[in-house]
Amino acid sequence: MKIAISGSTGFIGTSLCQYLSTEDNEVVAIQRALFKDDNKQDLFDLIDTCDIVINLAGAPINKYWSNEYKEELYESRIFSTRMLVAAINKSDKCRLFISTSAVGYYDSAKCYDESNASKGSGFLAELCKMWEQEALNLNTSTDVRVVIMRLGIVLAPDGGALKRMLLPIKTVGVAVVAGDGNQSFAWIGRDDLFNAISFIIKNDALHGIINLTAPEQLTQRRFTEILARHYNRKHLVPIPSCVIKFVYGEASEVMLNGQCVVPRYLIKNGFQFKSPTLKAYLNNMTKDCKQIKEAL
Repeated sequence: MKIAISGSTGFIGTSLCQYLSTEDNEVVAIQRALFKDDNKQDLFDLIDTCDIVINLAGAPINKYWSNEYKEELYESRIFSTRMLVAAINKSDKCRLFISTSAVGYYDSAKCYDESNASKGSGFLAELCKMWEQEALNLNTSTDVRVVIMRLGIVLAPDGGALKRMLLPIKTVGVAVVAGDGNQSFAWIGRDDLFNAISFIIKNDALHGIINLTAPEQLTQRRFTEILARHYNRKHLVPIPSCVIKFVYGEASEVMLNGQCVVPRYLIKNGFQFKSPTLKAYLNNMTKDCKQIKEAL
């Protein structure tokens, strides 16, 4: 199949392009320039040659949210998704649109699967809602299957949140807990994310909202404890909520207001997680890194 991917130069997109290419697909990157009005026809022409479109475009969420940056977060998600939908609506070939959202959609009151969703409040939840709505604006008269992935924190040893969390553990021997650490921490290993995307592509019955998180539910403190123990560290250092709010402003809600999420749709349809627990993920990561070093 020919697969077009937006956000292909990001932390997830770069590796996803490589992963899908190994499955004998032709993968093409949707360049940022194609989302400019002057290049709209070029975008439409590209999408019309593709079987699948995967939308990962979006400015990083882990920065201070000034009013200007909140506008960038909005535009990088809403406008790019809107243009992709317009292109797919005119395509005769595209049959699957996979668009990204986040578990930040949910509130923090209890655990949610896809069937009992309750939207949270605040900027991130509203952004996710608008982002998803743009993806759902596909013309219902087409045969395009739509999947919206609500992603947890994606773990990989070479970047993202895990690399930042490991830095104090490896350098000064302490693990950092955000606030009291009682907030939920929804995560997924990058291998499981990519395997789940492949699973979605190959199973035509899968559609709609799908939670892409590990089945294990952890608090941020418990997550950090397991991480520290894996590296033989015992010291946990809590960073007070007031300090995090002072440094990150409104963006602190990402760290302090976690979501408890269950990937029930994937489990129900028979998806097998390589790393259903954090301990399994860390053991697999250690094994993979060892095999790479031996191969070199």
